[in-house]
Amino acid sequence: MYATMRLEIPSITRKFLVCGHSQNEGDAMHACIEKQKKRVLKSGPIYIPDQWILVISLARKGVPYIVNQMTTTDMLDFKNLSTQIGTNFNINTDKEKGLRRNIKIIEVHKDSPFIPPGITDVKKKDLMQLCDANVIPNRHKQFYENINVCQRTDSDDE
Repeated sequence: MYATMRLEIPSITRKFLVCGHSQNEGDAMHACIEKQKKRVLKSGPIYIPDQWILVISLARKGVPYIVNQMTTTDMLDFKNLSTQIGTNFNINTDKEKGLRRNIKIIEVHKDSPFIPPGITDVKKKDLMQLCDANVIPNRHKQFYENINVCQRTDSDDE
């Protein structure tokens, strides 16, 4: 919706995968890694996680896969967020039951009358501080800069 409102894009159609009727390049990648793993295990066991880097990168013939190594500091804990926003996403804003797995397509049109609700000024300042502290990666800063600010009170955010 953001893109249709801010850019010269008349509409966006998002199609969701239907269980059992999809294939993506990740499937082929995982198959290559499995084959490479079987080859490597014939010559001996894999003892430490670092050995997987070589197994994965050499799984593709020709150009090796690029493996991005991560540490625990690269991981984010979403437990607090899930307690704040809840976990029941099967009830819509009209209190009607609707399962996400039944959604197959969403279309957003520029001429749609819906206006994003926005957040309070205090919430936006907090988010911008997270961007400035690089808690939220810098590549996402523009998104947060463009969030609408509404005229709710700060107690509405709690």
